[in-house]
Amino acid sequence: MTNSRLKLQSTFNCPVCGDEFRSHLAMSCVNMPGKKELNRSAETHSFCAECVRGYAKAAGDQNVIVRSGIGIKCMESECECILLR
Repeated sequence: MTNSRLKLQSTFNCPVCGDEFRSHLAMSCVNMPGKKELNRSAETHSFCAECVRGYAKAAGDQNVIVRSGIGIKCMESECECILLR
């Protein structure tokens, strides 16, 4: 796909690697189920799947899995939301 055609589609830049991806490929953080007010800023952070996989693999046993076991913690330092997919 050409760069001009990619620009016509909704895209995002992964804050970890800096590469541009189509938005439907993003892994974005969400509030934990049952925690309506957890993300007070209502900001969503999006990352590419490769960076999320690398984060989970590199973290190993460093508690990146949230307590409920349904996702991993958002990579944005102050965010309390989770990444699901």
